[in-house]
Amino acid sequence: MRRRVSTLNRGRMVRALLALGAGLALVAGCGGGGGGSTTPAIQEGTLVLRSTPAGATVLINGEEIPQKTPVEVTRQVAATGTTFEVVLRLAGYEEVRQTVLVRPNQAATVEVALKASRPPEIPPHTISGRVLYNPGSGTFVPAANATVSAKETTTNETFAATMDTTPQRAGTYYIFAPPGTYVVTATLTGYPPQTANVTVLSGEDRHTDVNFNLKK
Repeated sequence: MRRRVSTLNRGRMVRALLALGAGLALVAGCGGGGGGSTTPAIQEGTLVLRSTPAGATVLINGEEIPQKTPVEVTRQVAATGTTFEVVLRLAGYEEVRQTVLVRPNQAATVEVALKASRPPEIPPHTISGRVLYNPGSGTFVPAANATVSAKETTTNETFAATMDTTPQRAGTYYIFAPPGTYVVTATLTGYPPQTANVTVLSGEDRHTDVNFNLKK
């Protein structure tokens, strides 16, 4: 009887040891040694951005970068490549928007000739002109930040000017006022205002040009 119990216990111990060994082997296979997975290395690619003319503002995926064109920008990319949206902006030129695929350890080039934007339509007007100012260099330059208005001398009604925002027509203003006699005033911060007397006549396509040269 004792021999049978001893044999039975010995068999149970052997099975327990075998189960423990199998468990340890499974743990070692999953987390130890060189059989586990490794984290892939970070990969990078390069965007090469050029424009004619140079000096365009660059946005990559909606975020503006501090450098202007031409510029090379390095970005982290996936193993199969990553797509970026590139936007180039320059005053007086149409915006350029492109989607670019950048692959690891490669350079993707965007090279564009910027197209001059079309100036906006000139608004209807009866008084127009240009405001220049002398910044102290002896040469008069367009006063893009000037303010111009026309005041009717009888009714005291005032008409504000629309300033042209295009670079080639900077400092130009337009006022749409009905027939009458007006005092037109041009002002610019840091400069004495200037005035001019203007008479607007009735009839289609009738307008008066009044230019101002502001100086201290």
